[in-house]
Amino acid sequence: MNNESFEPNYSVINDEFVAEQKRKNGFSIAALVLGIISIVCCCIDYLGLVCAILAIVFAVLDKKRNAAMNGMALAGLICGIIGAVICAYSIISGIINPPAELDESFWEEYFAMLEELMNSVEDGGETIFRALPFLR
Repeated sequence: MNNESFEPNYSVINDEFVAEQKRKNGFSIAALVLGIISIVCCCIDYLGLVCAILAIVFAVLDKKRNAAMNGMALAGLICGIIGAVICAYSIISGIINPPAELDESFWEEYFAMLEELMNSVEDGGETIFRALPFLR
């Protein structure tokens, strides 16, 4: 009998385990990324809402695929819910209280300030200092 002991090849086992873990983390990574995007893009109403809904869906799919929800999927779920609430509030408030129309006096004042700014560029910036007293 040979005195050499049998040593299993752990690198093969670890590589298979790591590959399986990477496959299992796909939905959780997608949920986290989309949840963060939904919060960042909450001012772009429908883009943020779509990302929030997708984040929630991917987090639920990750929960169904794995026995326990991991941290990334949970964070994606929470960010998706927060993003959905903010986007829904933004959309509803935009429907209930739409932005006011800009009247003619606003545009007259805007173009007068723009013309004054252009004149200040031509004369070396003297007019802008006279127009804005807090820059003195």
